[in-house]
Amino acid sequence: VGETNYQLCCNRFQTTKLVDGYLNRSGFDERNFERKHTNKFGYYLHLHGSPLIVDVENCAKKLQRHEVARHTPNSAKHIILSDGQLKSHLINRSKVLKMYWDMFNKAIDEANEVIVIGYGGGDDHINRALAKCGKPIRIVEWDDPAVTRPAAEKLWDDRLENGTRVLEGSEKFTLIREESILEFSDWKKSSEEIPF
Repeated sequence: VGETNYQLCCNRFQTTKLVDGYLNRSGFDERNFERKHTNKFGYYLHLHGSPLIVDVENCAKKLQRHEVARHTPNSAKHIILSDGQLKSHLINRSKVLKMYWDMFNKAIDEANEVIVIGYGGGDDHINRALAKCGKPIRIVEWDDPAVTRPAAEKLWDDRLENGTRVLEGSEKFTLIREESILEFSDWKKSSEEIPF
């Protein structure tokens, strides 16, 4: 491999790492979600933060795993461990989490369909985003023998705000119950393109 090809290859690889809004060179920034080199991969969004995201000298930084034990944060501004009622407020106080939330809504806007896997449905702000998205939604959850299918469907109907979603000629959502959510493999899309 010639030196020029090697540099192109390596530069391209460096820009296509995990698309979570963070690059070592520039930190967290919405521009770091830009898809380069015609890639169409999705985003990796820490909607409720991560213990790896900390403020260092008034700038959000992502720690490597081996740095976590040595780090003593002065605040937990970029992680949310609270009940569902406070989460929207806590998201808005963190530039990083607000950026993730904006990208979450952008990802929903880009999608033809939303597939929700293993989400318990306990976050009102996420439920509201799903309820207003106007896209077909497939919910993949554990087939709990203690909960009947009609009860599970009613619960999701309530979570998605009892019919505020309007889909012409479509159900509000499709509930898929699996003994293990890891068994879900129906990724078919009309374009037959899998984005990851």
